[in-house]
Amino acid sequence: MKWTKKITRFAIRNRKSPAENRKIVGKYISLLAVVLFAVFLVNFAVIIGSGSKFGTDLVKEAKKVHQITRTVPAKRGTIYDRNGVPIAEDATSYNVYAVIDKKYKSATGKILYVEDAQFNKVAEVFHKYLDMDEAYVKRTIVSTESDSSFFLVQRKWDYLCQYDGY
Repeated sequence: MKWTKKITRFAIRNRKSPAENRKIVGKYISLLAVVLFAVFLVNFAVIIGSGSKFGTDLVKEAKKVHQITRTVPAKRGTIYDRNGVPIAEDATSYNVYAVIDKKYKSATGKILYVEDAQFNKVAEVFHKYLDMDEAYVKRTIVSTESDSSFFLVQRKWDYLCQYDGY
């Protein structure tokens, strides 16, 4: 019983009025708000400065959420004239080119352009897949060689045509 009397005596001796108690509680709450604000401010500064929190790269995670690449194929249909003849149709378009600029090399010096000895093979490929005259392709590549850096052919196909290598 001795310790309960000590606690009671201590509480009675330091008793304050309700107005003084409100002031003291108000000061402690204000101090707590300032400390919490400082903790959040430092936390945000660390997140902004490092870009990560708890070992998670927040920049990478944000890109996953906000940057999505999605290919939406356009299905347009065919437009017919009054006689039922199609005047506009869906078609797949490809750009086919042969680089002939002799300066076109990789960073390691690997040749990335079509060499003179490969002109016949390019003409064969264009003939096979694009139904172009081989002689015309050879003439055009040779005449274009001095004027520009590549020979470009634009065609529309109903089918996918791929050719890997020469």
